[in-house]
Amino acid sequence: AIRSVAKKHRVERQVQNWKMVAREHLEQVDFCKAREALRAAHAIDPTLDLTGLLGEVEFREQEAARI
Repeated sequence: AIRSVAKKHRVERQVQNWKMVAREHLEQVDFCKAREALRAAHAIDPTLDLTGLLGEVEFREQEAARI
């Protein structure tokens, strides 16, 4: 039981780290790297719903293309 709780916390930390990396890439206007980071988070936990963050990447990419 303790191991499963520890594993769950480790997975949550890894996912949060990848999401933070994705946001950093997004702020640096590196959309490809942002998507890669989100894919890495999803690989760790396939149950994640990342549609909001992926949508933000798509939106910002389209906005950047207009400029």
